[in-house]
This record gives sequence, C-alpha cells and structure tokens, in this order.
Amino acid sequence: MGGPGHAHPDMIDFARWDGVQTVSDSALPASLWMPGGRMKQYRGDHHETWSEDQH
Repeated sequence: MGGPGHAHPDMIDFARWDGVQTVSDSALPASLWMPGGRMKQYRGDHHETWSEDQH
C-alpha cells in the first residue's frame, strides 16, 4: 500500500456484511494498519436505535 507520491490513509472503513463482529479480514491484514485503523460494517440493511434516535 502507498508508494511514491501516495500517502497511506490513517483509517479505512470497509463493508463485509457477513454478520461477524470483527475487523479481521484476509484482504486487509492487521499488519498494514495501526491499532484502531480499521472499521467494519458487518451488518447491512437494518435499523439501529442509539438512545432514542433510530438510524
């Protein structure tokens, strides 16, 4: 990742709707990212309630 003239991103948010609550993924090895540098959307097409607001 990265290279001459390209900055490495600080964080990546990826979606793999497999229902598994983890950021482990063979396509995005942990060794390439700082701790806390990956976020995964593991569920799609659903409603969530945070406090009293539904999203």
